[in-house]
Amino acid sequence: SFRRAENLNKNIIPNSKTLINNLLVLNSKYNVISKMENLEIFKNLKELDLGLNEISKIENIHQTRLLKKLDISGNGIKQLENLRGLKALEVLNLSKNKIKVIQDTENLHSLKELNLSFNKIRTLHNLDKLKYL
Repeated sequence: SFRRAENLNKNIIPNSKTLINNLLVLNSKYNVISKMENLEIFKNLKELDLGLNEISKIENIHQTRLLKKLDISGNGIKQLENLRGLKALEVLNLSKNKIKVIQDTENLHSLKELNLSFNKIRTLHNLDKLKYL
């Protein structure tokens, strides 16, 4: 009877790989995440919220090519980098970080909303190629 129940569960509850592949929104706000990693497993992710963590560097984000909304506000990020693969990104929240220079935004062609408030930015550069802003 245990085997029967195990088989029944397999038919009703999809395996974790299927769940992860179908995940569209991931909210990991208010944690102690210090590194952006293992994002390649979220093939269909559209929204990612990593706000209010302990992230100091934007990395491994290019693997989420379908991402439309990214919130990494309230971290310790010092520079914009590694955003080139995010061609579908429409909303980017980088408020309350330690960013000084705007760079690496040239390929964010779909970007419609960019929040850089409460950073250490002195001049705005390279935003002229963002046609929806």
